[in-house]
Amino acid sequence: AVVSTQSGHYGRGSLRVLRVFRLAKSWSTMKALIDIIAESISGLVYLSIILGVVIYTLSVIGMNLFQNEYSEYYNSETMPRWNYQDFYHSFILLFRILCGEWIELLYETLNATNGDQWPVIFYLGALVLGNFLVLNLFLALLLNAFGEESIKEKSGAAAEANDGNVSLTQKIKNKIFNIRKKKKVPTATLR
Repeated sequence: AVVSTQSGHYGRGSLRVLRVFRLAKSWSTMKALIDIIAESISGLVYLSIILGVVIYTLSVIGMNLFQNEYSEYYNSETMPRWNYQDFYHSFILLFRILCGEWIELLYETLNATNGDQWPVIFYLGALVLGNFLVLNLFLALLLNAFGEESIKEKSGAAAEANDGNVSLTQKIKNKIFNIRKKKKVPTATLR
């Protein structure tokens, strides 16, 4: 049996991409960026859920608006591959719209509705709601993560600068004083 070494070569070549992570260990700025993006993954899960709900809602609305028009205009032989006949195809069609492949789909829907205005309104609404809103939420999530990281760095740098000017005995006194402050519970009396 002849074994091709091509697949093994491509497998090792694709692993070269992982060198970026090895570079991140020695490059502190890149390590900070990767850490910030990794910390914002939990927010991306919620953003993905929002995107799924938006696509689900738009798929159901598209089916209600265009299902009858598609079945009247197209027969079983000329029916476009992506249509509003069932939920699966409608969901994939909306996903294609959000990926930017919406012009051909819009023409097919305009043909099915005989040039009605609703497909244009629906497709532009889907683009605005899906792309711009979700994209802006994604960017806001990343910017928030970067903003929190820069605040932590500034506060850490300020604390290090203050610690550098204070003697060791003063540092110990400050720590003890802060611990006592945290243990004391202020009591408020009502009059």
